[in-house]
Order: sequence, then C-alpha cells, then structure tokens
Amino acid sequence: MSPDVGCRDYARTQFGFITRAQALDCGMSTDAIKRRVRAGVWVRVGPRLYFIDGAPKSSRQELMQACLLLEGVVAGRSAARVHGLLGFRAQAVEVVTMRSFMRAPEGVIVHRTNYLPPEDVTTLGGLPVTTPARTLLDLGGLVSSKLVGRAAADALARNKVTQPLLADQLRRAGINGRPGTAVLRAILASLENLEPGSVSESDLEDAMLEVIAKAGLAPPVRQFELREQGVLLGRVDAAYPHKLIALEADGYECHSARAEWLYDRRRQNAFESRGWRFLRFTVEDRRIPQPFMADLARLYALGAVRARAV
Repeated sequence: MSPDVGCRDYARTQFGFITRAQALDCGMSTDAIKRRVRAGVWVRVGPRLYFIDGAPKSSRQELMQACLLLEGVVAGRSAARVHGLLGFRAQAVEVVTMRSFMRAPEGVIVHRTNYLPPEDVTTLGGLPVTTPARTLLDLGGLVSSKLVGRAAADALARNKVTQPLLADQLRRAGINGRPGTAVLRAILASLENLEPGSVSESDLEDAMLEVIAKAGLAPPVRQFELREQGVLLGRVDAAYPHKLIALEADGYECHSARAEWLYDRRRQNAFESRGWRFLRFTVEDRRIPQPFMADLARLYALGAVRARAV
C-alpha cells in the first residue's frame, strides 16, 4: 500500500484529518508532507495536523479536529450532545485532555484532568468521547444540578447508563473536591429514594402535571411504560392507563435526531394500535392551558367506555 493510500484510509476514520505522526507511520516522509501542503493537496489546520483535500465533509469535523490538536476526547456539554442526552444542543466545542501544555484553539473549551482511564472513554460515530457516566460526572461541574439530574434520568430511561455504572463512576473518579462529585452523589441518593418513573424530564413536563393538578383531575402515572409479554413497547411522559390516555410534553427541542424521530413514531403506533389516545402538551399550552384541559377532560370522560371496549 502506498503512503498516500494509507494516509487517505487513516484520514477517513478521522473525518478527513491526519496528524504528522500518523502520516509518518503510513510511510510518508517529512519532505513529502511539505510538498503536498505546498501543492494544496493537504491543508495544514494546526500544529502537526492536516486536512486531506477531498475528504467527505462532516458536521463533527470540528470536534475531531480539537481532539487531535489537544490529544484529548470530546467531553462536557459536547459529549452530552454527542450522546443525545436530554437538554443539550449545539454549543461550543469542549474537549478534555491530560496534556497540560497544549494551547486551546480559538472557540474551544479545554478541560484538563489527571484522571482519564480507558474505561471512561468510548467511540461514538467515529468520535472519541467520554462515556455517558463520566459525562454526567463532568457535567456536574459545568451546569445546574437540575439539568444534570434530568440528563441522568433520560440516560437511565434509555439504558445509556445504569445506577451501578453511575455508582462505579463515583467510586473511581468522584474524589472529594473533584468538580461534579457532589452533584452525582446527590443524584444517586435521590434515585435510591424515588419510585420508578417519578422523575420528570423537563420543565414542560412539570408544567403539564401542575396544570392537571390545578384543574382537580386525578394525577396521571409518570413515565408510564407500555409492555406486552415483558417486552417494552414504549414509554410516555404520563398516562391514565385505565383510560388508555397517553400524555406527552412536547418542547421544540424534542426528537430532533432521526433515530429519536423514528422511535417517537413507532412508539405512538404501538400505543394507538392498542386503543390508546395521545394528547400533547406544548409550550403554548403552558401559557393558555384551557384548550388542553378541555381536550383531556373530554378524553377522560370517554376513557372508561373505550377501555372496556378494548
């Protein structure tokens, strides 16, 4: 295999980037690298880092570039976004590294650490990124405890983490004084004292439950799971199972990724094919809740008849 082919193959796994050390490992000489840069075939994008012209463009190139420049991995809010944790959208690039002398590129937030073992790092979509458990620990030092709690509830509900994994993360990395330790410890303590499904996942969900309570209607079951022969068919924010009513708090940020969108549609199909009705609570319903409550009251009155029919 020629050095050029080897470098292109290497770069394809890194969104078009290759380091000088990697190019040398592929058999490319220092002079050959310089010639390709002068010819514009390779573009120097940082110290000892190049972008190979013609490589496929990707929205994750900025994250990979920062990781290679800083010899680190995607972390913090960027890691939460890569994992699809609830409440995190596009923000500045964040990377964690164990190298103390690396200068941060413009627009990149760098977290330096003396503890980043292999078990705290995974690969997702081609990117090196902190695991969901390590990400939640790190988030505790960056954002509000309420936001971390909701992200943790979301990760647990979708099996991205488990309580034992979070406990192990705290045991290994959660030394006193480390940012995020107190928040993760509090989250674990609260999870042990909560009934399953009692954690709401958004302010909008809280608002929906408050509107229902103020209207005097019986409280719905939170985080209701529809199962058939032990198989989980889907979960909704709240439900009246005896009335076959499923309630969802729909914010603008929900279900933006294709996988999330597909899951949402398939889940709703599973519910509705078994006689359930969906009612969605939006940000407008928080401001003017009367139409939502009128529709809910109508479905609630019809629910017993429909449930018996099913």
